[in-house]
Amino acid sequence: MQSIKLTANVPVDLALRTVQGIDARSRTKGMQRMFQTTDGRAVYVSQQEGYEIETRIAELGIRAGERILLYKERVYGAGGVLTTKMNVYRAVVRVGQQSDGTFIVPRGPGALEGSR
Repeated sequence: MQSIKLTANVPVDLALRTVQGIDARSRTKGMQRMFQTTDGRAVYVSQQEGYEIETRIAELGIRAGERILLYKERVYGAGGVLTTKMNVYRAVVRVGQQSDGTFIVPRGPGALEGSR
């Protein structure tokens, strides 16, 4: 399974197969939290970051398969210590041709009112 590397301060657009992560043991990093994407890839994060992601997904009411932006933000915490904070945002769906060559069309007649 191909893994998605998260780079600090760079959002990643993806859709998760489930909204709950799975505990996974890494040879070098100990216990981690793994999230599988709908396209067969995986995101590995620390246990704490995984729980932050799950909490934010629940707060936003995001469901499995829904597109999200996953964002690993580097911030200065108390005492000027640089820390990492995981952010999750609902991805904006753009109507029209997508980067993978597919198209997203409005749901039905009148969905794009005012356009002809």
